Amino acid sequence: MINFYDTNEQDETEIVGVDFAYYDAIYRMTKDGEIYRMFGTSDQPVFRPSKISMIAGAPKFIMISGSHRKIVSMPKLVMQLVKQEERDRKWIVEHKDGDKTNCHPDNLEWAKFKGRNHGVK
Repeated sequence: MINFYDTNEQDETEIVGVDFAYYDAIYRMTKDGEIYRMFGTSDQPVFRPSKISMIAGAPKFIMISGSHRKIVSMPKLVMQLVKQEERDRKWIVEHKDGDKTNCHPDNLEWAKFKGRNHGVK
């Protein structure tokens, strides 16, 4: 299901990235962490930018297919699709620069979850 498409052109029909599906909806994430939804046919796809929402102070992506909806953490999605790294629930994604809105792959790293410390470092 995860495939990279390397093309030199980057227009509305050819965007380099990783494809992933949610029910019958097809999405593509670029190497910079931007998400596009594919419309049209696989022969002539048209990609439109998807909206990233801030929910509880963190960027989330809402996958939609018909009546199905799923809210996904953008940093985890970037780590799993772009960096192709996956961890269990004991790991969290940290932002190197401390900016939760910066979900560029170079800014993300896995860190061991140490429990809630109520803002104390």
